[in-house]
Amino acid sequence: MIGELLLFPLVAPLKGALWVIEQINNRVFAELNDPETLKKELMQLQISFERDVIDEDEYFKQAALVWKKLSGLNQLDTGGDPDTVATYPEQ
Repeated sequence: MIGELLLFPLVAPLKGALWVIEQINNRVFAELNDPETLKKELMQLQISFERDVIDEDEYFKQAALVWKKLSGLNQLDTGGDPDTVATYPEQ
């Protein structure tokens, strides 16, 4: 008990900093893996390809990465069962 009180001024800022880092990490993960964000990224890739901003190889390479993320999220949503496809509400 006394040890905790003596160490509190040293430990409290460290715990606070770790909490902030964890919150930032959670937020970044959520934004990078949001299905709607990934769908928008696919649409932007399609537009870039159609406007000749990127070539076909780059389009397929980038689209494959996005689809891989989406399928990974589907597996998480379905408990890891690759035969079950999670569905997201259409807008």
